[in-house]
Amino acid sequence: MTRPSQSFVREAFAALVPEAREQYQARRFAQMDRAIDGSQIRGALSRLLPIVRRYAEQSLRPPEGSGHAFNGGYRYERIDPGVPQSSFAREEDTFVRQAFEDSGLNRLVGELWDSTSESLNEIVGTRLALDRCFLLRYRERDYIAPHGDSQKNGRVLVQLPVPFNTVGVFRAMTGEWFEDFYDRSGSLRILGPGIIHEVPPVLRTNPEADPERIIVTIRLRPA
Repeated sequence: MTRPSQSFVREAFAALVPEAREQYQARRFAQMDRAIDGSQIRGALSRLLPIVRRYAEQSLRPPEGSGHAFNGGYRYERIDPGVPQSSFAREEDTFVRQAFEDSGLNRLVGELWDSTSESLNEIVGTRLALDRCFLLRYRERDYIAPHGDSQKNGRVLVQLPVPFNTVGVFRAMTGEWFEDFYDRSGSLRILGPGIIHEVPPVLRTNPEADPERIIVTIRLRPA
């Protein structure tokens, strides 16, 4: 595949680091707008999704309970190539990994990591190592109710949102209230342990086209 002449990481990324570091240290979350070339990630997904949608695994928890014990649940899908050396790897994981490679998505993720790893370490205040990339897929009416992050392993997620036929939004608790962070082209989000957040239901903006909200998720672990 021919490498684009334009860098995937925009020159503006470096200028966004000080503010992102301040935001992350205060609330374990930061959004950097216009940090990457959104058209390149959208192009890679346009090549990848027709191949890997069939391998999406649904994450599902219906709403349950009542009163103070009510849990709003969640519904979305995950497309994950897995870890190559894992003893739990499946035959279809190999196919999905190859599709990630052929689409150019892995190249973009590699370029992002090579270009920004030191800045990401600075933002989160610790050294990180690249684990892997996977996709979160939200279809019409899919959502995640408000919840806290129970992870104890120190992992950090870098997310690149790409909406198709919808206006996607991520809501994070940044003080006393939830704050909306829209899925803008070229946005990069950093989610650390402990962030309280939610994903509102996905709605269609075109009556003739099904909505689809894709979150390219890069999992980073403590080095």
